[in-house]
Amino acid sequence: MEELEEVISDVKEIQNEKQKLAEDLANFQANISQEMEKVVSLLSTVTSESADVQSKTMERNDLLKELADVNAVLRQRGETLSKLNMKVSDLEAENNKLRSVVDGSKVDQLNENEDKFRLQLEELKEENTMLKSRLKDLDEGSAQDRSAHDSEILSTSTVSKAEEIRRLREIDDSFEERYNKLKALAIKLKKKSAEQAVEVATLQSDKEVLSAELTELKGKLKSAVTEREGSFKLCQNYKALQESLDVLQDELDSKKKECNQLKKDLDSVVHSGSDAKVELMETKEQLATVQKELQDVSKKYAELEESSRGNVEQLSSDLNGLKSIVSKYESEIKSLKESLDAERAKVKDVEVKVKLRGGHPMTPSRGMTPEASWGSSHDSISWDDSRSFVESSHDTE
Repeated sequence: MEELEEVISDVKEIQNEKQKLAEDLANFQANISQEMEKVVSLLSTVTSESADVQSKTMERNDLLKELADVNAVLRQRGETLSKLNMKVSDLEAENNKLRSVVDGSKVDQLNENEDKFRLQLEELKEENTMLKSRLKDLDEGSAQDRSAHDSEILSTSTVSKAEEIRRLREIDDSFEERYNKLKALAIKLKKKSAEQAVEVATLQSDKEVLSAELTELKGKLKSAVTEREGSFKLCQNYKALQESLDVLQDELDSKKKECNQLKKDLDSVVHSGSDAKVELMETKEQLATVQKELQDVSKKYAELEESSRGNVEQLSSDLNGLKSIVSKYESEIKSLKESLDAERAKVKDVEVKVKLRGGHPMTPSRGMTPEASWGSSHDSISWDDSRSFVESSHDTE
C-alpha cells in the first residue's frame, strides 16, 4: 500500500510537472509571439522612419539647392545694384555739370555778344550806306569839277577836293575793311552761336535722355530696394528654415540613434529567440523524456494496480469482516459495561450493607478484581473469535 501511494504521488508530481512545463511552454510561445510582433512593428517603424528620413533629406537637399540659387541671385542683384548706384552717381554728376553749363551765364553771354555784334553790324551797315551816298555825291562833285577843270586851271579848291576824296576813299576802304572784318566776325559768331545752339540742343536732349535714364534707374533702384527688402525677408525665412533644418537634423540624428538601438534590440531579440528556440528544443526533449517516463510509470502503475486489485479486494473484504467483528465487540463491550455497572452497584449495596452490619465485604478471588475477572473472560472470548476469523480468512486465500 505504501509503495502504491508513493507511485501515485510520483505520478501526480509528474503530471503537475508536465502541466507546469506545458504552461511554461505556452507562456514561452506567447512571449515569442509577442516579441516577434514587437520585432515586426519595430521593423515597420524603422522602415517608415527610414522613408521619412530619406524624404526629409531630399527636401533638405532641394531646399539647400534653392537657397544656394537664391543666394546666387541675391549676390548678382547686389552687384547689379552696386553698378546701378555707381552709374546713378555718375549720371547725377554729369547732369549737374550739364545743368551748370546750360543754366550758366555762358549762353547768356553768347546771346548778349551776338545781339551786340548784330547792333554794331547794323550801325556799320548804316554808316557804310551813308559813306557810299557821300562818296557818290563826291564822285558827282568831282565829275563837275573835272568838267570845270577844262575851263579852269588847277586851283587850290580842286586840290583840296582831291585830297578830301582821297581821304574819303581811304576812310571808305578802312570802313570796308572794318565792315568785312565785322561781317566775318559776325559770321563766325553766328556760326559759333549756331554750334552753341546745336550743342545746347544736344545737351538738352542728353539731359532729357539722362533724366529718363535717371528716372528709370531710380525705378530700378526702388525695385531693387523692394527686392532687397524681399531678399531680407527671404534671408529671415532662410534663417527660420535653417533653424528648422537644424531641428530636423537633430530629429534625424535621434531617429538614427533610435534606429541603431532598434537594430541592436532586434539583434538581441533574434539572438534571444535563437537561444529560446534552443531552450525550447531542450524543453521539448525534456518533456518527451518526462512523457516517456510518465508512460513507463503509468504502465507500472497499471501493472501494480492490476496486481494489487485482488489484494485490495481481499483486504476490503477482511476490513469489512473486521468492521463487523469490531461492531459486534463494541455491542458486547457495551452490554458488558452495563452488566459491570450493575454489578458495581450491587457490590456497593453489599458493601453498604456490610458496613451497616459491622462486617467485612465480600472479596473476589485472590489477585483479581471483579472488573478484571469480567474483562479477562471477555478478552479471552474476543481474541479467540478474532483468531478463528483470521485463520478462516487465511484459509480462504
